[in-house]
Amino acid sequence: MSKDDIESQVKKCREQLKDAQDYYWQSRFQESEALYKECLAQLDHIFPGYSPETATCLQGLGDTYYFQSRYLAAMDHYKRLLSMRERLASHDPQGLVTALIKVAKTSEKLNEVEEALRHYRRALEVAQVSLFIGHPILTSLLESYLAFLKRSQGDSGMAVDIEKKLKMCRERYTEEELSKIMGSADKQSQAVSRGGASVINEIEDEAEEAVPTDHPLYEGKAPQNKWMGLIWMVATAVIVFGLSGAGIYFGSSLGEAPEYACVKVGQKFSTIDADKEISIQANHSVDMTLNGQTHKVSCRTLSNPASGLMFAVTDFAGKQPLYVRSGNIITDPNGIFLYAAEAPEWQTVQAMKRVAATIKLYVKKNGKMPDRLEELIEFETKLEFPNPFSGMRNLPAVSSGTYGPDGNAEKVQAALVETKLLDTRKLDTKLLSLSLPKVVSPGAVLAICLQGDEKRPSSFFIVGADKSGQLFRNCNNSGALVLRGTPDGSSSFVCPLAQKKDLPKEDSMIVSIRSSKRFATLLGMVIADVVLIIPIIIGWIVLQHFTDNTMIGYGTMSQKTKKIKGARWIFFPFIMLYIAYNLLVLGEFVIGGVMP
Repeated sequence: MSKDDIESQVKKCREQLKDAQDYYWQSRFQESEALYKECLAQLDHIFPGYSPETATCLQGLGDTYYFQSRYLAAMDHYKRLLSMRERLASHDPQGLVTALIKVAKTSEKLNEVEEALRHYRRALEVAQVSLFIGHPILTSLLESYLAFLKRSQGDSGMAVDIEKKLKMCRERYTEEELSKIMGSADKQSQAVSRGGASVINEIEDEAEEAVPTDHPLYEGKAPQNKWMGLIWMVATAVIVFGLSGAGIYFGSSLGEAPEYACVKVGQKFSTIDADKEISIQANHSVDMTLNGQTHKVSCRTLSNPASGLMFAVTDFAGKQPLYVRSGNIITDPNGIFLYAAEAPEWQTVQAMKRVAATIKLYVKKNGKMPDRLEELIEFETKLEFPNPFSGMRNLPAVSSGTYGPDGNAEKVQAALVETKLLDTRKLDTKLLSLSLPKVVSPGAVLAICLQGDEKRPSSFFIVGADKSGQLFRNCNNSGALVLRGTPDGSSSFVCPLAQKKDLPKEDSMIVSIRSSKRFATLLGMVIADVVLIIPIIIGWIVLQHFTDNTMIGYGTMSQKTKKIKGARWIFFPFIMLYIAYNLLVLGEFVIGGVMP
């Protein structure tokens, strides 16, 4: 059969179906039946499987038999129709519901109560997820189902529940609203007549075009003036960021009151060898001493995250000198440690000086350096000292040795000054040969006593450890701080800073309880917080734009509506993450104000 022949026969069948439907609505069932049969035979020959015309023909022929009380014949065609509708349920749920209703009503007429109940339940399950409340087919289903339950079960709990749903459907919309929803009052009346005998097959897809705001199914917000919305958004952003900026500004100012500042008037901080010292004065000033020369320096403090954030913004290039305080220690921009007067490290320094004084007395009496620790202990029984970190009574670790073939006091001093590692045994063996402990305990004192000759005078060197067990660093931050003793027993600290005569004088300084990296991190968190709000605003605008014109019914969603709901499942968790991130930033401001 050629394509033209098929199109010609299909066209003829469509005309026959139209005539058969006209006969059906005129209750001329015999004439309608004859046309439906003739048309069905032709369609089965042309389309052995499924076609819309075949479904229409099966339904019409079944309806014709049903209203002639020929229920067995009607059931055969309804079941075949139901089989077709089941395969296409996802594309035409209304057709499936209608087919289930017809099978259920016909089963009821054949006294097949269980079959009727099963198909009514199935029809209700499909209708509740595919038809909105008030839909004519859903209303017709509930009416037929309720009548069946009352006949078969009386006023059971199920019947009461169905009656409530039916009442909700009937009261949801007026006839005028339903006519507007369904698109045709004539098709609506045909759908509900004869117990749902006909189906409305042409309903516009809600996803194809926007729903007017006066539509009965419109559940979005009334569209607002776009300019007003934009002004509202800009005003909100200005207010939020304005209040945030004001809060940071006043927080940075009020948080630096004298009782909260990280340094107090009268406090002093100095390097171990006193080559650099700062003394906190009133009126935001500091007396800074370098190599015995004192000058005034303006000072401000950063004791809370708000002031640190302002500092990170104003000093983005990192040009202002930042002194970071941690406990009793202030670290200057070059990494040099300045200790407070109450710092326990000073006890170790005093022990270093006491050991030097003891060695001086020993050399004056014996004319040579001590060979063993026991000699110093016997000479000075009070040599031990209370360790400020361990709480135990400590003795200095003393090592005696001789110079190597290429060694002298200046070379040993230079090697010690450049030593950054804890294990000083790694000194060049060509300079000297000695044995020092592997690990230096916090607060310990080490003395190196070296015997010399006429060419290489005897000398001694003393180093101390801080609370972490690291050797005290010199003023230039290049290695260990060394207390050097001369052949006559006198001693002094060795520090390259003392040898510099052209040290730049600082006109201002900033004392903080956090490092510049911490402030930079905080600034980055705030910038990220501001940037993250941009996609949130865009997403909100997009959702508002689409949901304003979205039809949302009872258990039914168009493709657009499904996409919007899917976008919400992404958008709102993102909002939750943004709120959590804001709490993290807030925690950095609040908790960071207490904990450095």
